[in-house]
Order: sequence, then C-alpha cells, then structure tokens
Amino acid sequence: MIPSGRLIVLVLAGTVPVLAGGPGSSAAILIAIIYNGILAAALLFDFFITARPAGFSLDREFESKMSIGEENPVRVNAKNHTSHPIKMIIKDEPPAVNFTVIDRVRELRLPAGEEASVVYRLIPAKRGDYSFGSLNYRYFSRLGLFIRQAECRCENCDIKVYPNIIDIRRHALKAQKGFLREAGLRPAVIRGLGTDFEGLREYVPDDEYRRVNWTASARRGKLVSNEFQDEKSQNGSWFWTADG
Repeated sequence: MIPSGRLIVLVLAGTVPVLAGGPGSSAAILIAIIYNGILAAALLFDFFITARPAGFSLDREFESKMSIGEENPVRVNAKNHTSHPIKMIIKDEPPAVNFTVIDRVRELRLPAGEEASVVYRLIPAKRGDYSFGSLNYRYFSRLGLFIRQAECRCENCDIKVYPNIIDIRRHALKAQKGFLREAGLRPAVIRGLGTDFEGLREYVPDDEYRRVNWTASARRGKLVSNEFQDEKSQNGSWFWTADG
C-alpha cells in the first residue's frame, strides 16, 4: 500500500492546530489527536471498501514472432470485475536486454464491469528467444487515500525475434527486378483487362457487387453476375518481355 498525495496533504494538515497553538497547548493537542483518529478511521474504511487485486484481470497480446528494428505493438487488456470505476497505471516487464521500449507505462480508466486496453511498442535489436516478465499495475483506492500495487503473471510470455521479414522481401523483389533487367528483359504492357461484356453467369460469393446484373437477377429470381472478357484498348498492366 502506497500513500497517495491526498493522504500526505491530510496528514500535514493535522499538524496545523499544534503549530498554531504551540507545543504546550492542550487544546491543540486534543484537536490533533481527534483529527488523526478520524483520518486513521477513514484510511481503514478506505482499505476495506477498495477492491482487491482479484477484482481485476490482465493479459497481453503480441505477435510471437517479432522483427528486428521494427516497432512491434504489445496490447495490454485489463478488465474491471468490480462494481466501481477505477483508475489504473500499468507497467509491463518486457525482456530486459536487446529491446527498446516505447510508452511502457500507461494509464487507463476502467469503468465498472468493463474492459479497456493500452498499447506500447517494442523494437528488438538482436534476434533470439526472449520472455516477458510480470504485468505490474497500480490503482487508486475508493477514497483516493492510498495506491495499491499488484502483479499478474500471464501464460503467454515467449517471444521469438527474427530478421525483418518485410525488408527481406523488399530487397528480394528489388534484386529480382535487377536480375531480370540484366538478363535483357524489360517491362511491357498487357492490353485489355476484362471490361468487354461477354455474357451472364450465376453469382458466386467472390464476385464484386458492381458486377451483379440486378435486372437479370430480378427476372431470374436469383443473383446473376456480368461476365467480362479482355478488351483491346490502350489501358493495360505491366509484364516482363525480352528486349528487341
């Protein structure tokens, strides 16, 4: 249990009568005793009405295979099983070495009986197998007099870090294009990409809605799609062809 700023201010306020009346003033001492007794009772009451850590559940979501040098998101989900809203501060424990952590400490407000999420990011610097630690969280008491701290150990904690797959594919594509050019191939255009009407056929789930022929569908009592064939026009797409 960690004292809150509110509790510290209230404790300091209890010294005002003693300081004002002087150390020998019995009336000031009596007021201070009564004040501190009320404050202690309020703190005890706050402890009993504040939810225990069992009233919350947390888990994390992340890609088990992360890429070196990329920002890999980690989502932390928290659910409030109590009947009161709560303010919570979450701090995860990612692997201690070879990771740069962005926005690890996050704050959220959990309405009663609802779930909320926060996201932070990890940038791995070296490939290998790693593991998360615990999910640590703090939440304020009902009266705001103290902060309670707890931790949650999630089942899914293992990370595998690999070279950046996206960059590998990008470089491989560039290398392939360079090889094709060196082999004497060049880009050309395919004319006609299916805009000439050819006929009608029965609709299938993969068809685009703009291809549905609503007039024919109404006449036949079932969905019918327009069938198109390649046109010979000036529009087209690229493919590779030999020079000359």
